[in-house]
Amino acid sequence: MAPGGLRPALLLLLALLPPGLAWLSAPRSAQDFVARHVDFPRSRPPPGQQYCDYLMGQGRSLPGSPRRPFTFVHADPSQLASLCRCGDGSQPRARTCVSRNRIPITTCRLLGGVIRGGIGGGLGGGAFWGSFQTRRIRVACRGGEPVGVLGTV
Repeated sequence: MAPGGLRPALLLLLALLPPGLAWLSAPRSAQDFVARHVDFPRSRPPPGQQYCDYLMGQGRSLPGSPRRPFTFVHADPSQLASLCRCGDGSQPRARTCVSRNRIPITTCRLLGGVIRGGIGGGLGGGAFWGSFQTRRIRVACRGGEPVGVLGTV
């Protein structure tokens, strides 16, 4: 095979690497869900730093997925246990559930599709913007417990 024939395969591999890493590092338990998505009570960033820049800089989002919106839930974790249970207390068959009540959340999005100022602690400088809302949320469930936020309703 000619050396030029390896380039498309290498490009495909490089394109699939970030989503694969995000999948591998996705929250697998309710404790991971709380550690990544729950910010209760809502944090106050240091002076001069925006909320999303502050929390995303602490590594709360999934590695390899800075372009996807990331949702922080501002509710007591004990209230979130009911997200993956039906009204009668049984667990639904579906792997996703929608909250019955509206929950305070902040959705953080990457500005302009690139991170300015590097990775990790250098995320400051307005790389992210946030939207604070009270919405119903769709969650991924495993073992009757929430393991990830899939979006809002």
